[in-house]
This record gives sequence, structure tokens and C-alpha cells, in this order.
Amino acid sequence: IDIDGNGTLDYAYAGDTFGNLFRFDLTSDNFHQWSVAKIFKAEYEDSSGFRTGQPITVRPIVTFHPCEDHLLVLLATDSYIRNLDRTDTSIQSIYGIWDRLTSEVISIDDLVQQRYINKLDPEFGYVRVLTDNEVDYSSVGNKKGWYNHLDSVPVGELQGISNAEFPGEKAIRNIQL
Repeated sequence: IDIDGNGTLDYAYAGDTFGNLFRFDLTSDNFHQWSVAKIFKAEYEDSSGFRTGQPITVRPIVTFHPCEDHLLVLLATDSYIRNLDRTDTSIQSIYGIWDRLTSEVISIDDLVQQRYINKLDPEFGYVRVLTDNEVDYSSVGNKKGWYNHLDSVPVGELQGISNAEFPGEKAIRNIQL
């Protein structure tokens, strides 16, 4: 992305198959001064408390944060590259990460959870509704974005990996803003 609008690349973002999101600082005219920093780890925590990294294989999209300084990095997780990916039922997610261009590594604990809830609508039948939980970006709330695990369950059931309606739902296409 070109932050200052001068026509040259300032920052680039990329993920890896372990769930790490990296920011590449390319702001210097001297390429020896370019740097890379891990800024986030995408992971899902199961009911036993075990956290599993989620692969980031699609291009993150970056925009200016709508109500604060710096950038908002939107990304989705999963992979549809290997043969095993077709039958993988792990839970994947969509994230919105507020990158303040610091050396801080943001964790999922710094984010506010959003969730798809399956509902029976009298007019449209079964529909998904996304929660709208407020993200307090102030120094008091100190939140750094949001996440939405793709683990929604059938209408009337409790949330959780063991009864996700579409286990293995994947976000394998580039996000659009």
C-alpha cells in the first residue's frame, strides 16, 4: 500500500500457513533498511483451550481505519491448495486488525468477537445474521479489531466446534471491501 500517496510502495502484508500475519516496511529509499514484523497470529481456540494456527493463504486487504489513525487489515483464513484441504473440518475465521504501525504483536485476546447466528426468519426461512458487537478502540477499551469464527451452528443449538453447522467452512477467495 502507498500511505503517503507519492506513488511508491510503503507497506506490504502477507500471511503464512501457520496463521502469522506480517507487515513489510518498505518506506526507506535504502532497501537495506527495509524490515518485516509479525503483527498478528490467526488462531482458533477449541473447547479444551487448545489454540490452533489458521492458514492465511489469500491476500489481505488494507484500508485506512474508519475512525482512528493508521490502517485496518482485513483477512480470512484457510487453505484450498493441498489435497487434504478438501476434507479438513477445522474452524476458520475472518479478521479485522487495527495496525497502528508499531512493533506490537496483536493476539485474538485483543479483538472483539463477532458471530454469525443462524435464525429462522418467517419471510426468508433460514438466514445468517452477523452480530454488531461494538469495538472500543479508545485507550480505555484498548481493542485492536474484531474476528468472526466460521463456526455457526444450526438454529436453536449452542455455539461450539463440536456442533458447527458447516465445519470446515473456508474463506479461500480474496476479501472485498
